Amino acid sequence: MLTQADRAASIVMAHTAAVVLVEDRPWPMAYTSAFGGEGLVVVVPDRDLLEVPSAELHIPDESLELSDDAAVAMVSFGARPVSTMDQLRWEAYHGDPPSDRFAILEIDAVRISGEVLDAVELDLANPLASEQAPLCKLANQPSLAGAIERHTGVAPEGVRAVGVDPLGVHARGVFIVHRLRFPERARDADHAAAMIESLLGDSP
Repeated sequence: MLTQADRAASIVMAHTAAVVLVEDRPWPMAYTSAFGGEGLVVVVPDRDLLEVPSAELHIPDESLELSDDAAVAMVSFGARPVSTMDQLRWEAYHGDPPSDRFAILEIDAVRISGEVLDAVELDLANPLASEQAPLCKLANQPSLAGAIERHTGVAPEGVRAVGVDPLGVHARGVFIVHRLRFPERARDADHAAAMIESLLGDSP
């Protein structure tokens, strides 16, 4: 059974789009997890946002009625620079950035189902970060699209795997980034590979 911390981490890691709410004004932002999982990489639409001390990140949107697959993260714009690797990772997920204002959103806490969890309670690290290239290559089989449709109900177009973490695979399609969830948290790269092969094998 998943703990609340596991559920919160799963929501943050599964989605790739959210809304930053600053003084009741919504700012839609696409994101990826930073390499290794320390913070979220975003492209800031307005330079003034970088001066905001803290904000709410609504995942996946600012809906007031949070579903079982939604969370609100209390975030701040980190001072550390965004690496070239993280910028390229964002572009692999989302395409050409709308500006060059890359930033790291540091997660301070997450609210899920009325419970607030401190960031230290969440396991957002990606120990598979250095193994993503071979794992994505493994996932990029003709059966990937069928597996996504089977497990999500959405038929993807032009899909290719762009990221793997212990909880699943992200695959970029023509219009959106799809998520193929693992049945359990991957213990290591071999375990992740076995689950990828199983998910692809389940595809008709």
